[in-house]
Amino acid sequence: MKISGISLASLALFCNHRTWLSALSPEFRARRTGSVMATFNDDLRYMILQFLNEEGYKEAARMFERESGSYFYMEHFEGMVMNGQWEAAERYLSSFTKLDENHFSLKIYFDMRKQHFLETLDGGDRGKALDILMKDLKVFANYDEHLFKELTQLLTFNNIRENKKLSLYKDTVTERVKIMAELKRVIMANPIFNGKLRFPDMENQRLKQLINQAAQSEKKFSN
Repeated sequence: MKISGISLASLALFCNHRTWLSALSPEFRARRTGSVMATFNDDLRYMILQFLNEEGYKEAARMFERESGSYFYMEHFEGMVMNGQWEAAERYLSSFTKLDENHFSLKIYFDMRKQHFLETLDGGDRGKALDILMKDLKVFANYDEHLFKELTQLLTFNNIRENKKLSLYKDTVTERVKIMAELKRVIMANPIFNGKLRFPDMENQRLKQLINQAAQSEKKFSN
C-alpha cells in the first residue's frame, strides 16, 4: 500500500531512521519519553492536525482533536461559548473530560449549564429554561441540593436581577465574557488538560516535509 507514492514499508523504515528525529522541533525531541514509536505517534498526531489546519480542513481538524484527545483548541471552544453554542461547546469538551471526572470538570460543566439557564431565563423563555434546569442542571443536586433549589426559585422571578446574588447581572455578552474567563482559568488548572492546551512549535508543513524526506530515503535505498 502506498501514500502519495510512498510505500508504507519505506515510511516505517524512515520513521525508525534517525533522519525523522531531525525533522522534529527541539520541543518534540526534548519531551521524548518511553519508546520511540510511541513518541512518534504523539508527534504525528500534531503534524496531522497542523496539516488539516493549513489545508483549510477546519471541520476535520476539530473532529481529529476530539477523536484523538491530543489538543484542546481553546480559541475554538471560546468562540462557541461567546456565540452561545452551549450544546456544541459541551460536545467538544466531553471528548476531553466527563462531568464527574474531577471537581474541576464538575465546575466547568456546571458553570456552562448555569449560564445557559440564566441567559435563557433572562431572555424570557421560561419553558426552555425549565427544560435546561431539569435535563442539564438537576444532576448537580446530587452535589449541592441547596444550590439546585436556588436555581429553581429563579423561575418565580419576573427578572432574575431581583435575586440579590444576581443583582449585578449584566447583558448576555458581558456575562459570557466573564464566564469564559472563569472557564479558561479552571480548564488551565484541571490536570486532565495537562499537555493539551499548547500546540507545539513546528515549522510550517512538517508532515509534507517528513513525507518528502521519506521519499528521498526510499529512493536512496532503492538505488
